[in-house]
Amino acid sequence: MLANRILGFLLPVAHAQYRLVDSYTPANFFSKFKFWTSVDPTNGYVQYVNQSVAEENKLIAAIDTIYMGVDMTNVYDVGGPGRPSVRIQSIDTYNRGLFILDLNHMPWGCGTWPAWWTAGNLTNWPADGEIDIIEGVHTNTLNTNQAYTSDGCSVAGTGQTGVADDLNCSDGCGSTAGSYGSYGGDFNTDGGVYAMEWTSSFIRVWFFPRGRIPPTITTAAPDPAEFGTPMANFQGNCDIDAHFINHQIIFDITFCGDWAGPAYQDAGCPMYQGMDSWDSCKHFVAGNPDKFSDAFWDINSLNVYQQDDPFPHAVPSSSVPAPTLSDSVALGKNAGVTSLIPSISPVIPTTASTSKSAIRLALFFCSY
Repeated sequence: MLANRILGFLLPVAHAQYRLVDSYTPANFFSKFKFWTSVDPTNGYVQYVNQSVAEENKLIAAIDTIYMGVDMTNVYDVGGPGRPSVRIQSIDTYNRGLFILDLNHMPWGCGTWPAWWTAGNLTNWPADGEIDIIEGVHTNTLNTNQAYTSDGCSVAGTGQTGVADDLNCSDGCGSTAGSYGSYGGDFNTDGGVYAMEWTSSFIRVWFFPRGRIPPTITTAAPDPAEFGTPMANFQGNCDIDAHFINHQIIFDITFCGDWAGPAYQDAGCPMYQGMDSWDSCKHFVAGNPDKFSDAFWDINSLNVYQQDDPFPHAVPSSSVPAPTLSDSVALGKNAGVTSLIPSISPVIPTTASTSKSAIRLALFFCSY
């Protein structure tokens, strides 16, 4: 008996394999999401539309791949709510897992601010955490990764290929990709795969160009041990399980707003005489529908894998505590918008700040 115990102690412990728990495909994609139709909490010059309006106006489609885009036809009043677009949030929520997105094209171009991210209960932001997997503005060529949560969580900024910035996650800890092709026009040449692994010990993000996707990603049990050094490694002095809880998967495309607005001029985008960066961004987005031909997501698949262990990972939406705000605000029910004509009561964005982290803290607390 003692020999068996010693042998068991010396043998390496095998890590549980990942298994597929959710597959988001063209056949089921939009049935697994809710459409957000409330005001953009980051003050974007955008009106998010519901599913029926998005379908009618060809902002979404799911045939061989999943398409999500913006209105590329109409000119809008700069005093109105903004250019129509989509923001969707998954019905199911997750705790830990491996999230793999196979993507042909991401939104890009002057005025745009797209993101693929996960977040906990938004009425409790940032306590339940946020993980930004794909995010950028305008004509960026480098992806940014950030995480937000409550006090008491910091990362070391090591063990990654990206260049770390803020290490305190209550301010938004994160990094910028260290190589081109991870975002925007260069990415859209061939597309690629993004993977995010979330465990109790760390959160990591990888990007693989189309020609360099690890073979294990296409198997039924992908193995992150074969992925190499991640682009971003959120690991350090942080209790991950206490700071990242019950996340929804979110895709959105907004315009201008509190990051892209102030950054507009520095991106080399067209400026308007007598206007500052934010107002120039809004005028550009309002008056140039033909400039948004690249402002769309084209997705092959999104798969969520989890490990067999004693802890539940996927949490049905019915088991998530009810939000304290109205259902239409907290979960983005299909309410309010019925057409793309800009006759909705205008929402005038507030003055932008150049601090993205400060913006998020203030706006999420106020808006949700």
